[in-house]
Amino acid sequence: MLEFIQIIRKFVIMDKTLIIIYVLYRNIVLFEIIFFTLRYIFSVFISCLIASTQSSRCPKKEILYPCVCKKVNDQIYPDITCSRKDFNMKDVINNITNYGGKGVEQRFGKLFWTNGRQINITDDFFEKVSFKHLYIGTRREYANISHISSDAFRGISHRVKSIIIRSEYLKDERNLFNALRQLPVVESIIVEGLGIQTVPENAFRTPESCYPLKDCVQNKLKSISFRIGIHKSLIFLQEIESYAFYDLPNLISLDFDSHDIDYIHENAFTFRYKSNEILTINLTRQWDKLTPNSFDLKAFEQINRPVFLNLYGNRLFTYLPEPVFRPLLEANPQNRIRLGMKMDCNCNMSWLLKGKQNYEKQFIVWSYDDLPKSNGNFTIQCSEGSVNFWDRNDQDLKECEQNLN
Repeated sequence: MLEFIQIIRKFVIMDKTLIIIYVLYRNIVLFEIIFFTLRYIFSVFISCLIASTQSSRCPKKEILYPCVCKKVNDQIYPDITCSRKDFNMKDVINNITNYGGKGVEQRFGKLFWTNGRQINITDDFFEKVSFKHLYIGTRREYANISHISSDAFRGISHRVKSIIIRSEYLKDERNLFNALRQLPVVESIIVEGLGIQTVPENAFRTPESCYPLKDCVQNKLKSISFRIGIHKSLIFLQEIESYAFYDLPNLISLDFDSHDIDYIHENAFTFRYKSNEILTINLTRQWDKLTPNSFDLKAFEQINRPVFLNLYGNRLFTYLPEPVFRPLLEANPQNRIRLGMKMDCNCNMSWLLKGKQNYEKQFIVWSYDDLPKSNGNFTIQCSEGSVNFWDRNDQDLKECEQNLN
């Protein structure tokens, strides 16, 4: 019996020893996992630190030549200016990439790119050389770009907050807008002096293949401007097609000043998302192209936000067609229209007089250059003697109703 008890004790001691060994083994394995994990995190941190330090300073002059790099005082990232007529921008990008190492992001503040050899901005053009603000052409000098591919900004799109494109050679509309649509944090877009005639259908609509859809929407984009340039030979915008700005929930400014727009398609200003922010649509001075027939009946349908529509200086826009503008005014009591030209105050405008109590306050006061200030400012001026439209009487309405009968 005693021998049996001793045997049992040996087994118990052995079992405890095995348990201790097992626990130690597990702790060692756990320690190794923690050690290698921390070592990996540390190495990534050091790599990022080195890359950040490297990318926040100017490359050597011979790397950038003939471009110039400048960093002032508390500026985090330096700016690059390229303006020589004989330089190739792609060569400069390649030199910066090789200097910093393949796959290492080289961060800069602004890129000022003018002149240079005529070039196509192809897919992955900038590689990992990223900029916060892209000035591709300036007001005085354009960039000689003839084509922008759909994936031109791939690899740097996560940093671009504003972009200005000025080139008289660029004419391919679809690819340009595909490229602009892939800038997720962009806040401002200016397109100037291009040979572009149309803002195409679904220009800023998020592809349905993008999932989740809400993560692909350009939530930060506030302003889009299509400006005319410094060259008289340029082709101007002529059309705005359907759903052009559909997926821009926070857009507050659309500027089409001084173009040749003569037709705005159905649902051109339809938005997927509702907003309480006022959207300013500037359709001023369309060089005698914009007429009452330039708007599709559903051009402003489902605009889903308050609107300030500026129509100043369109000489041939002589009245407000009811099927287009009545739904716009009634869609939101905050909607406002600024005319800025004399109207033919005939029966085409009688619908406004009928709803004067509601509509009058939705028109912005303006003054015409050829009127003395003493004549006062009106929201709608009639071409017959510069009469204030809202002073028209009931007799005018009766005449219109008789004409209908």
